[in-house]
Amino acid sequence: MKVGIALNMLTQEGRPDAAVLGDHLALGDLAEPLGFDSLFALEHHFTGYAMSPSPTQLLSYFAGRTKRVTLGTAVIVLPWHDPVRLAEEIALLDILAGGRLLLGFGRGAASVEYAGMRIPMGEARGRFVETAQIDPEVRQEMLAGSTHFNPVDIVCALRDRHGAPYDLHRFVDPATVFISSKSHEGRPLKALERPGLWNGAMAAWNTVFVEVPDATFAPVKTVMDLLRPEHQ
Repeated sequence: MKVGIALNMLTQEGRPDAAVLGDHLALGDLAEPLGFDSLFALEHHFTGYAMSPSPTQLLSYFAGRTKRVTLGTAVIVLPWHDPVRLAEEIALLDILAGGRLLLGFGRGAASVEYAGMRIPMGEARGRFVETAQIDPEVRQEMLAGSTHFNPVDIVCALRDRHGAPYDLHRFVDPATVFISSKSHEGRPLKALERPGLWNGAMAAWNTVFVEVPDATFAPVKTVMDLLRPEHQ
């Protein structure tokens, strides 16, 4: 098993942004001496959800301050970047990190971020594909043999290390919402989403990345999923 941490950098009411950033830089410095296997940086813009607009720049800082931990992106939102410039930034970061880089890419979901980037959300899918650009002739072979491009398995402990139950409401920011673009029966729509464990409620807690076997990922999205062998 491998365990890592992510620097979420959520704004805190009444505290300067620089102070919050400083706390997370100090937290990142602890990853290696405390024995964590990886350190991840996010990408978000224009909101207090995460003050991390450039994961490659942030990881460059830690590349010079660490020697062992894997440095990962969670994620780089490809449609917001020029593909050539991003490729150069990643190549430079990989050299600075001595080959310790683990890349995660995403497409983004918040309309406020697309609007701030002056990029139509309708172009998101095409931009993502063109930036990633996996050769169609070898796509299936590459994905079948991948070791890191896997679904996210969210696990939430119900009790702390002393066995006392968590009050999960303490770790939710009720003021956090975001607008996402979705479709229903082929029609595009915008949805106001309330926080869930992954999409915005990560208030006042730290994210831990744990590498687990694929067999542990058995999501239930419809009642029919309960008929799958792993749920029997």
